[in-house]
Amino acid sequence: MISARARACTTTLLTCGLALAAVVVGPTATAAAAGAPACPDFSASLEGDKAVTSGAQGCEDAGVGTGVRPSSGADDGGGEEGGDGDGGPAGAGPADAPAPDPFEWARTPDCPGNAPGSGSEALCGAATMTCPDPGDVRYVTYQRPRGSAAGPWAPAGVACLTPAEAAVLPGDDAAAAPVIVVTGDQFRELPLASASAVTEPPGGALLISVPTVVHAVGQVQVLPSLVLGVPVAVRATPATYAWDFGDGTVLGPVADPGAPWPAGPHAHAYPVPGRYDIVMSTTYTGEFSVDGGPWEPIDGTSTVASPPQAVVAHSARSALVADTLG
Repeated sequence: MISARARACTTTLLTCGLALAAVVVGPTATAAAAGAPACPDFSASLEGDKAVTSGAQGCEDAGVGTGVRPSSGADDGGGEEGGDGDGGPAGAGPADAPAPDPFEWARTPDCPGNAPGSGSEALCGAATMTCPDPGDVRYVTYQRPRGSAAGPWAPAGVACLTPAEAAVLPGDDAAAAPVIVVTGDQFRELPLASASAVTEPPGGALLISVPTVVHAVGQVQVLPSLVLGVPVAVRATPATYAWDFGDGTVLGPVADPGAPWPAGPHAHAYPVPGRYDIVMSTTYTGEFSVDGGPWEPIDGTSTVASPPQAVVAHSARSALVADTLG
């Protein structure tokens, strides 16, 4: 999974009618989705001991660039006031607080002239053309002891990373680099279209006791958006279909979408004349991809109902007529 640098804020962007809002839940950022222009109210709330925030917040952008940033932990130049955890003085942190990282970190593209504090973040062929995955850049990671603002930086490693990955430095707190996921509840809020429902004979006029053939025409749907500046795509695949014929008869759910008459396996004969509404429901399974990465399954499904199709079942009777053929 590709992680994205984020602060305790969320960003909502609209793309192709899809709204995805990143919701920070502990170390995880979930992509909350809704149809545009009306979006659900994901206002700040509290789930147990985890703060959940969403909506446009006036906080620092989830940057994907490079630069120098002190690692998380104690303030720079922190002295001995934290205590040893055994009844320490006032101001001591929680007992489970992580130990301060002894280093601060920086990262720049592996190109001549680039170094922490140099003001240069230029790219070059050596950085962009030597990584096995397209879109990755070769970065050099640097470290130096915390508090030594004038001390020299020392190379600590070289790696091929995406810009989003490069923004997460080794000393960053895990909560500051959430993983983007799409949950089942959010998948069910996406504006998915139902498959097309087809009934035969066409026109809506039927005869009682004569089978009405139904089938579905569905397709895979891909909905793109941005979460914390990172491209996220959701793919919905039709999995099963069900038909409610409006007279108490339900067919399905079945994986087979059916076929046109005369090969269609799905049919229903109305025993009583009348007007009926046929409603077909399509159930989708979902996957999501972050920043062009592999497709990950979404836990849960989404069921979408088609608009009702009105049909009228008529009765028929036999009658003798005069021989008009002479």
